[in-house]
Amino acid sequence: MIDSHAHLSLYPLDVDALIKRAIDSNVKTIIDVCIDIISLEKSLLLQKKYPIYTSCATPPQDVFSEDFFKMTEKYIDEKKIIAIGETGLDYYHQNIEKEKQTETFFKYLNLAKIKNLPLIIHCREAFFDLIPILKNNFFSKKIIFHCFTGTIEENKEIIKNNWYISFSGIITFKNASKLQECVKITPLKNIFVETDTPYLAPQSQRGKPNEPSFIIEIVKMIAKIKKVHFQEVVKNIAINTKKLFGIDII
Repeated sequence: MIDSHAHLSLYPLDVDALIKRAIDSNVKTIIDVCIDIISLEKSLLLQKKYPIYTSCATPPQDVFSEDFFKMTEKYIDEKKIIAIGETGLDYYHQNIEKEKQTETFFKYLNLAKIKNLPLIIHCREAFFDLIPILKNNFFSKKIIFHCFTGTIEENKEIIKNNWYISFSGIITFKNASKLQECVKITPLKNIFVETDTPYLAPQSQRGKPNEPSFIIEIVKMIAKIKKVHFQEVVKNIAINTKKLFGIDII
C-alpha cells in the first residue's frame, strides 16, 4: 500500500515509531507533503532513513514564500522532490485573498510544467474556478485531487479528464454517504488513498492523531463499496502510483 498524502514533517509525536508501524502494516511508501522550509528540511532527512518521497508547495490557505519556492526548485533539480503540491484554491478558509491564492497556484503550476512533475491539488469550494485553470494551463494528465470532498458532479468531471482522486479516512465516517457514492462511481484506475496524517483519522480511530498505518481501513472501505477484493484495490493503486509518480511499489 501507499499513503499518497501525509504530513510527517508536521507530526508532533515520534515519527520514527510512526513510520515503523506503517511499514509493519505493509505500507510500502509514504509521500510526505511539505508546506514550508522547516517541513521540507525534515522530510529530506526522513528520505535518508525510510522509503519516503517528498512533495512540496505553499497551500492556498498559506502565505507564499519566495525562499521556500526557490528551495523547492533547488531540490527538484537534485531529484529529491517527486511532485508539486499541495497547491490549488481554497474558498472555505478565507484567510488568503482569492487573487493571492490564484497567483501562488500559477507559480507552482508553471513550475510543475517546467519540471514535468505531477500536481497534487488542494481544492475546497473552488472547483468552478480551479478546473478551467487546469484545463487551460496544465495539459498533463498527472493531476491528483487530494482528500476529495466534492460533489458527484465534480467527481465526474475529474474522471472525465482522466485525472486522479485521492480518498481519505472521511469515506469511513458514518455520515459520508455522498462521498461513498463518489467512490462507487470512480474507476479503480483513477483512485488513490491517503491519510492526510496527522488529520482525518478513520472512523475506528476518531479523536486520535492519524497515521499511515491506519490506511488499511480506507482501502477496506473502498473494497467494500466497490464490491471487489481488498488486493484488487491495492494492486490498482500500485499501478496508479507508477503512472503518476513513477514509483514502483510492487
